[in-house]
Amino acid sequence: MRIRLLCFGIFPFTAQSIHRWNKQSQKTMSQKKQFLLRIDQKVWEELNRWAKDELRSLNGQIEYVLREAVRKRQRHNEEENRGS
Repeated sequence: MRIRLLCFGIFPFTAQSIHRWNKQSQKTMSQKKQFLLRIDQKVWEELNRWAKDELRSLNGQIEYVLREAVRKRQRHNEEENRGS
């Protein structure tokens, strides 16, 4: 028996696809490292506002910002190595 659910009224999902997504996200979560982050209140508020604008959780937004910074640094290092 297939159960259809609607997310935000547009995307149809079956119970089976949601279960598959949950299993994948659990696998991903177990592979991530956890750490405590102390952050200034104003920076936290700005990151939280930015996350809401982009429909992300605060944790997801911090991860996105860090991932982009690492990607830019890697690209910069590659360009420096080519120029040497």
